[in-house]
Formats: sequence, structure tokens, C-alpha cells
Amino acid sequence: MGNFLKVILKLVLSLLAIGVLLAISLVFLANPNQYKSTLEQAVLNNTGYQLNIAGDLDLVFRPYFGITLNDVRLRNPNSPQELASTSAISLRADLGALIRGQLLVKEFSASDFHVNSYINSDGHSIWDLTAPLDRGTSNTSVGNQANTNRNSGASENDAESDSLVIAFEQISIENASIDIQNIEQGYRYLIANLTFASSDSNLEGRPFPIDANFELNSNSTDESQSFWFNTTAQVDLENGTAELDEINLSLTPMLLQGGIIVSGLNDAMTFNGNLQSNQFNIFDLLDSLNITEQDKAVLALPGVNTDTDQQLNFSIDFSGDETEFSLTELIANLGNMQLEANANIRYANEFLPTNISYDVSTNALDLSRLFPEEDVLEEENELASDSQINQFTATMAPRQAAETDIEIPVELLNGMNMLGSIYIESLVFDGRQFNNINLFTNLENSVLDIETQTIDAFGGQIQGNIRLDGRSEESALTTQLSLQQLNIVDLALTREDLNAITGRLDVEVDYTASGNTVNDLINTLNGSTVFAINENLVDIGVIKQVFTAITALSPTGDAIQQWPDIMQFSDFSGYILLSEGIKQDQQIKLRMDNFDLSGTGGLDLSDGSFDYQLAFTLLGDPHLQTIQIDERYHDVSWPVQCAAMIEDEVIQYCRPDFTEVREIFAQMGRNEIERRLDDTITDQVPEQLQDTVQGLLRSLLN
Repeated sequence: MGNFLKVILKLVLSLLAIGVLLAISLVFLANPNQYKSTLEQAVLNNTGYQLNIAGDLDLVFRPYFGITLNDVRLRNPNSPQELASTSAISLRADLGALIRGQLLVKEFSASDFHVNSYINSDGHSIWDLTAPLDRGTSNTSVGNQANTNRNSGASENDAESDSLVIAFEQISIENASIDIQNIEQGYRYLIANLTFASSDSNLEGRPFPIDANFELNSNSTDESQSFWFNTTAQVDLENGTAELDEINLSLTPMLLQGGIIVSGLNDAMTFNGNLQSNQFNIFDLLDSLNITEQDKAVLALPGVNTDTDQQLNFSIDFSGDETEFSLTELIANLGNMQLEANANIRYANEFLPTNISYDVSTNALDLSRLFPEEDVLEEENELASDSQINQFTATMAPRQAAETDIEIPVELLNGMNMLGSIYIESLVFDGRQFNNINLFTNLENSVLDIETQTIDAFGGQIQGNIRLDGRSEESALTTQLSLQQLNIVDLALTREDLNAITGRLDVEVDYTASGNTVNDLINTLNGSTVFAINENLVDIGVIKQVFTAITALSPTGDAIQQWPDIMQFSDFSGYILLSEGIKQDQQIKLRMDNFDLSGTGGLDLSDGSFDYQLAFTLLGDPHLQTIQIDERYHDVSWPVQCAAMIEDEVIQYCRPDFTEVREIFAQMGRNEIERRLDDTITDQVPEQLQDTVQGLLRSLLN
């Protein structure tokens, strides 16, 4: 910033100094345009930049001294792109004061003023005089000569600027624009229709007002945002300080007020400041920023209730220098929620990457008002009236994630270190409440650790940790999660037909995965989920349906329909084992007293389907006989195929493999005949002939 101010100062001094020579020369010469080259050379020598005056040069020296340059362009000798251009720039100064060593500018004005700020993919700015020469230019000798001239006269020019008393009675800039583009970081902003006005401006530390308004466009929105800005400034160039007091920055409906102090402009810059906002509706601000429905989807805010009056106000204190930025304090109030935060960012250098530390805490965060209750009721009515129940929200999210794969930000992991914590006293979302949320993050040497201490939720507790290691070619994920005594009723799944179980849920999750996208991680999951449900009540409708279909093929049938719909089990536990993701080769085990379910299969998130080959078994003694059935069915594994779309009705999920069931019944019949024949042979055939007879009968039956 100090160098930029010096460039502007040297440019103004050059224009005025040459203007004085031109005024004196007018006594002898009638055409001042022959001095354009002299003025251009003076700017080159003093600043290192090339000035091109394509239009006429006009001089006025009564009743004031003034110089007007028409069609002016400024370039860096090392870059083909223009730095700045204007249709006309005018300086009107007090000639007598200038002779006495005082630069008293009556008026500085410019119209159609345009400035370019461009940084290429290598991080070089077109304003950088030391940057490598861009391809296609042939200004090497000019640039080198400019640098030589500028360096040789640096002390002389600095001495000249230090000896002058500089003041501007009036600064006026109309219809200006600034194009800011950074290819390296991928952003572009255009400040358009800029109007700037100031009076009694000076660089000696005396306060003066600044008023500006402009429109801001970016490559992330289709429409522009209008800003209004005013402040009282104090700039002391000799001591390298600047202060902006009584700042007012307006972006409807938000108004920011505060102040900023900058020092060390001539060497090592430091700054500090504070800003406070008015109370405004956050959704009205989003409308001003042209946040579209598509943007909301990207921000994961589907169905946000923008009609809700969410009043926000905040204040921030900050400081920094060339090596770091500190958010000393941030206090924000949104409804009944108060958030407090602080953060520090140490910029990367040749020895260390960017280092970030932060702490965030809030009391009661209620997100329920962000989602309209009427829409939820309408969706529930549609579900009740629709013969085919729509897919519930919990299954939609994975399908969307699977369709559009998301890359793991490995470069971000490798480019910074981070340490911080988030504390939320109470979080309410969609009627569900989470208390005492403590989340800790630590990113160091490309390894991200996220740990949550015990969270009170769903009548129980949740805790866990995640590690993402980006040091290898493929990122490695490790996660452990523990759920203890969660009330399944409080989980309240959207689909009523899935709420077939009540009780207290315990879950232990332990998985690893690798890859550089979300789908890679899903497809390489390896580990286990172990669960148990205590104090349970289970709707066994699906089990009854399967065994009813099975016994229908039995020659004798059985009283399956006499089983109650709801049962309680002393032992309800199981596990899921993954070896190569969730799509295939899952191993499932479920035990409900004397009912055993086991098998393999997978879940395809891309189309929302699943396919499992299972075995339903009713075990005999010594297992507790909660589900009663004839002993001849004990310990028989019945093949069942569970293959359907998740959005299908639960009663369509599973059905027996009837071909295999018939074969099992046939084998059971043969076994029964053999048993009876064995009993008959034992009772009626002499012992020395029993083995021979049994062999003959088995060969006939098989």
C-alpha cells in the first residue's frame, strides 16, 4: 500500500512539475503538445511505468494553473496489458504555492477512469515491475531502462516528495471502474460505476472526508451489488500511517460502521480495526447478494424458509500485519442465539504452511425456524395419500452424493495446519435437540483429526472421531463412532413403515477407507458396525410374512398367523461387516433370541436399491423360545432374498427362495421317512441285519 501511494504521488508530482515547465515555455511556444513525450519520459523515470498520452495536452494558467491530459493510458513495460486508462485527467493547482514548495491541488478530476489488476497463474501481477516478461512483448530494453532511471533517481525523488507540502482541495472521480482478476486463485471482481469525492485531502495527517459508491460484480453471481461508503480519513505519508474513522459501508439492508488504523506504510505494515453492523434480516441480505435457489442447493440449504424473520447483528475486532491476520473477537446475535468466536491466520512462508487457529462457541442454536412447517405437513399428507411411499430424506441425500462425486480437498490438507474447537450448548433441528456439542479439529502435516466429546442426543449419548490422512497418493480415512442408549422413537424416521422397532440403541462403528473422492471412500469401506437394542419392542410383520409363505409349501402347514405382531426380545443384537465398500460382500448377522438372520449382499446408492441373500433360522434349545414354532422347523436355515428399491414398501422387501424352500421340504420329508424306517428297523429287524437293511433303504430313498 505504501508503494502504491508513492507511485500515485510521483505520478502527480511529475505531471505538476512538467506542467510548470510547460507554463514557462508557453511564453515562447504556442503548442504544448510537443511536450507530451517529455511528460511521458518523466513519468517513466519517476515511477517505472509507461504513460501514453494519445490525446491533446491542454494547459490553463489563468485564473489558476491547470493541466488536462486527454486519452491517457498507463502500462507496465514488462506486460502488454494496460494498467489504467482514462478519457481525461485534470489537475488544477496553485502555481504560486507550488513555487514555494507547496503542492496545493485545487482540483483533481478524472472521468471514465479504468484500472486493471491482473494476477496470472504463476502469481505475477501486471503491476509488478520485477515480474518476468509476458510472452509476446518486446519491451525488455524499455523496462530495464525504466528501472535503471527510476532506481538512480530514487533518493532524489523521495527527497523532493518529502520537502513538499501536499494538499487536495477537491478530488472528483466519475464513472470509474476496477477489474480485479486472479487466475491463480480463480476469482474475478469488477467494480463499476465508481464515483469518488473528497475535499481538503492531504497526506500530512489532517482529517478529510471520503464519499464513494459503486457496483460490485463477481464471477459467482449474475447480478451486481450496490455499495455506498463514506469515512473520515487521516493519512500521514511521512510517518507511514493512515486512519479511517467513522466508516459507513452500506449494502442493503446491512450497514457496517467502525474504524481502521494502519501503520508502517513505509516499511512493515500493521493494521487493526473494529466494525459493527445494524440489525438486519439475513435473508434480505441474501436477496441483495443474489443468492439463487441453485446457490442454496450448493450451500446445502434446500427448503430454507426465506420468509422467516431472522434478525442478525454482529461486531468484529481484528488486527494483523504482513505475516498474520487475527480476528480478535466476533460476536453475532441471530434471534436468541449468541455466537462468540476468535481466530488467527498466520500466512505461509518459505518454511511453514498457513497456520489457522480458532475457537467458536454459542448458546442456543435453533435451526427449526429455517425450515417451513407447512411444507413438512404437505409432504406428510402426500406420503399418506400416495400408494407408493416416496423415498425419505435420509435415503435421498446419499443418492445425490453418489450421482455427483465430490473430491477430497487433498491440496487443502497439504497446504495448511489448523487447530480449533467448536462448542454449541444446545442445537435444535427439525424438532430434535442436541446438547453439549464439543467438536475439536486438528490438521497438521496433512493429517486431519476431528473429535467430538460426548453429545447428549435422542435420550442417549454420541461420541466419536474421524481421521483423514492426506500424506499418501490416496487419502486414508479412519472413523470410530459410539452411540449409547439412543431412544429409537426420538430418531423418528420420516417413513412410518420403517419405525418397526422401539427401544434403546447401542452402536459401535469402526471403519477404514481410502481414495480421493467420496465415492472412493464409500467403495473401499472396511470394518464393522456392531449394534444392540435393549428394552425393545419389535414389529415382526416381515418375519411372519416370510414364514407364512414358507409354511404354505409345507405338507402340514403351521400356525404362523398365531404369532403376535409385536414381540419383545431379551437379546436383540447383531453386526455388519464390510470388506470392499457397501455395494457388495457385506456380511450381516442379527440375533433376536431364537431367531437368527445371516447372509451377504450390498446396497447400491446410485439407484437406491439393495440385494441381500439371507438365511432365516429359528433356533432350538438352549435358546430362549420367544418365537414359537414346531420343533421340526428348528435349526433349519430358510433361504430368503431381500432385493428391492429402498423407496418400496417394506412388505415388498423380502420373500423366500421358493425353489430352495421346496427342496428343503423334500429333504425334510425324506429325513422323516428315514427316521421312521430307522425306528421300525430297530424295533423289528434282527440286530445283525439292521445295518444291511438301513443301507438298502437309504439307497432307494436317495
